Amino acid sequence: MMACHAHALGIREDEVLATILLHDVCEDCAVTVQDLPCSDRVKEAVQLLTFVNDGTTDKIILKQRYFHAIAQIRIACIVKVLDRCNNISTMASAFPIKRLIFYSDILPPPIPFG
Repeated sequence: MMACHAHALGIREDEVLATILLHDVCEDCAVTVQDLPCSDRVKEAVQLLTFVNDGTTDKIILKQRYFHAIAQIRIACIVKVLDRCNNISTMASAFPIKRLIFYSDILPPPIPFG
């Protein structure tokens, strides 16, 4: 679905489309990023899009780091936005409006630079 949306928006870059197709594979299929049959740029973006909860770090801190890392790589940003839009569109029929607003509005506080 996300690849179709990207294509409809005029996105034709192979690495963006490959990242879209592979972005959940590591989380959902217990495949390592290194095992993916793609370029290093796609692997990097997939790695960034794979949220890992180590169980020892506060989830807010983990989310801050996750979104900060994604923001550094253009391909990861594009795929994250498409993924979020796709998730919201599929959630619309199953979640109450407050949950949708929370999901679409919530961003972790920015990482302080100093």
